[in-house]
Amino acid sequence: FGDGATQIAAGIAGGANGGLFVVGAFDGTLSMGGGKTKTSSGGLDAFVAKLDANVSPQWLAAFGGGGLAADQRATAVAAGSHLAVVGDFAHAVDPGVVEPLHSAGDTDAFLLILDPASGAVLGAASFGGPGADHAAAVALDASGAAIVAGVLGAPASFGCATLGGSAQSA
Repeated sequence: FGDGATQIAAGIAGGANGGLFVVGAFDGTLSMGGGKTKTSSGGLDAFVAKLDANVSPQWLAAFGGGGLAADQRATAVAAGSHLAVVGDFAHAVDPGVVEPLHSAGDTDAFLLILDPASGAVLGAASFGGPGADHAAAVALDASGAAIVAGVLGAPASFGCATLGGSAQSA
């Protein structure tokens, strides 16, 4: 898949009927075949692809913003009608809902909730503070709420709590 630029397949999750979701980052042009092609907006952009049981591409979504949008920490998990994707970004990333996400410092973590049937973004959030913050894993509980694990490079506020310190895992 792709061209001579950087493409990183970083995570994979099983979907319904033997299908797969592949997540990662790319620069340049990423082509999954079957007319499923995306071009980076500059720097590394995040991608999510759905493949059927025959490994044929069903859809391809990309999210970027001119800076590092995602790296190899991206992962996905499907549960019911939600697909959760996490990764890291610097500067800004535009998931296509409401407003672009902006990092609060070095790098921040992002969470995207997508419709697994279409790849449409249902929700997006960013997490972090002034340090280098990274999302490492995501899970969905029985109610569909996302649980994100990662590392904070400096204290960061999450609504009612402040977490972090020098490279503290969250």
